[in-house]
Amino acid sequence: MLFAVGWAVVRSSREPFATLNFDSMGAEEWSQAFNVIDDACDRADLELFDRFEAFMAECDDGMLSWSFQRALNNVRGVLTFASSRNHRGKSPTSLRIMEWLAVNGTGSYGLLYLHDDEDDGVSKRYGRGGVDRTNEFRVWRLASGQLMEFDDPFLSPIVPLINPSDFA
Repeated sequence: MLFAVGWAVVRSSREPFATLNFDSMGAEEWSQAFNVIDDACDRADLELFDRFEAFMAECDDGMLSWSFQRALNNVRGVLTFASSRNHRGKSPTSLRIMEWLAVNGTGSYGLLYLHDDEDDGVSKRYGRGGVDRTNEFRVWRLASGQLMEFDDPFLSPIVPLINPSDFA
């Protein structure tokens, strides 16, 4: 069984604004510059949200539950999702979502927790092989346009931390 749960804040790239220097600006000039940047980010985010929602409509295979809030109080673009399937298939929907965000929403960030009891190290799942991962969660971090895989320090090993045995 493959089980995945994740969240992300969906954002366009903020990289064009990384080198701006506000130190020499007065308060009024700073405020005007901030408003211009904020408006540019809002427009880019809204365009990204439209494309993301179209992508998610294509991913709806009945085994994915997701919620996307364009605005949640002061945070925009809040995505939560979960997926469970009997067998992994070609590429888990949850990973495809994070990969799409890494390419198309490089300002996005989030985490994905994934357990695949068929990730035995022999089948070379997720582009790697050699290590049996059937008894652990894997953590995927999305930040700065990169999706990286990490060991899970919180819920692994599944046996005995969560289940007392393989048969529980």
